Amino acid sequence: MYYWQVRACDGLGNCSDWSGPWQVTVDSVAPTLTQITPVSNPTNDATPNYIFSSDETGTISYGGDCSSATTTAVTGNNTVTFNALSDGTHSNCTITVTDPAGNPSDPLSVSTFTVDTQAPVSSFSSPVDGSFWNTSIDIQGSSTDVPDTTVDYVRLFYRESVEEDEDFVWIEIDTVENTEGDEPFNWNYSWEPADGEGIYDIMAEATDTAGNTEESPVVEEVTYDVTEPSVTDISISPDPTNHPPSILALATDLLSRIASAIFQVDDEAFSDPIDLPALDGVFDSLSENLFIDEDNTMPYPGEGLHTLYVGAYDFAGNFGYNFASFTVDTTAPTLESTETQDTNGNGKIDAIKLTFS
Repeated sequence: MYYWQVRACDGLGNCSDWSGPWQVTVDSVAPTLTQITPVSNPTNDATPNYIFSSDETGTISYGGDCSSATTTAVTGNNTVTFNALSDGTHSNCTITVTDPAGNPSDPLSVSTFTVDTQAPVSSFSSPVDGSFWNTSIDIQGSSTDVPDTTVDYVRLFYRESVEEDEDFVWIEIDTVENTEGDEPFNWNYSWEPADGEGIYDIMAEATDTAGNTEESPVVEEVTYDVTEPSVTDISISPDPTNHPPSILALATDLLSRIASAIFQVDDEAFSDPIDLPALDGVFDSLSENLFIDEDNTMPYPGEGLHTLYVGAYDFAGNFGYNFASFTVDTTAPTLESTETQDTNGNGKIDAIKLTFS
């Protein structure tokens, strides 16, 4: 810092008084800049904040991808908001402060950061809409994210399918973490519903490392059913029979609908079963009448008392069965004896008694 005084003199030596002192500062030292708070990396904010410090006031200029409406620096910490940046990685941003004496600082390199404003996209590979399960439900899918970040985690939810859209309540199943940073992130989860049997919708919600969360895909009407169908009202006609009889039965399931039915004689293991059709020709209901007419493909089981086993599968793969007895009789009666009778004692035969076995 320097002080100056001046006076004026003419050619005859007459001089004015000295002026008051003028202060003149000579500054040849440039400002020093320090990064205080970098941009979060990654960030889903296209206009992120950045904080740096300067040991002098001055005018801010920007380089690389970054710019800002803030052009004046103060001594100490300075917060600037970058103008809108495109999605992607930004590694060339710089900040320079020029002090009032015209000394520019060294460019301050802004730490590399990635802007990601796009949410991940997920899809289910399992289960599918309208599927049936009698074991733990295998939830599988894949989530991907662009441009330069990855999926951080996927949250899985369920709700009862009977709920209306405006009244639904999604309940979290669990969170699957992308611990390896895979891209795409292929995830899976084995779910046994805590609420037990029922029909459910399942939702997957992926969030990337920048904090973007997707509009989640939903699989609808997934049935979890571990209860076998019931088989009742077995009717065999005729009984006794000397040929394959007709069979009528009722199969009922509470959740999954009846998918097929079978029967077999004297074999509870159903080792060589015969198909038992639906009475209406189509298996599509929770309750199905089963029917096969006489002279069907039932093999001859031999004379005597037999057990007919009738079984039914539901669409979840559960199997239930019941049984009934019937008799096979293919042997014609045998005439053992004949006896004439004279019931009124007039010497004439008026009756013949036949005995069969």
